Amino acid sequence: MYFRKHMSNDEFIKKSNETLRKFLTIQASIEKDEGDKKMYMNVNIFNQSYIDTDYNAWIRVSPPATKYFNNLSQWTQFALETAYILFKEAIYVLKTVANSRSKEF
Repeated sequence: MYFRKHMSNDEFIKKSNETLRKFLTIQASIEKDEGDKKMYMNVNIFNQSYIDTDYNAWIRVSPPATKYFNNLSQWTQFALETAYILFKEAIYVLKTVANSRSKEF
């Protein structure tokens, strides 16, 4: 996909929602041994997402998948705090651009 210079706020929110929806399809298989019994469970990693026209967004990790996010800052390229700061800065830039465009028309 390429970057389109002029995208409406509504279109941006819809495309962001499509991306969040894709996260909801990510699955993991969990294997567990209890004595001579072996159990398999398949779970969706994320079970809920949200985005609105004020650029508030979140995604919820399903309870059985939380173990995959323990010590997150140790196995990601950068700490979750840094990712959060970068995300907030990106949202600020998008809001600024959206506000400047609305003043132009």
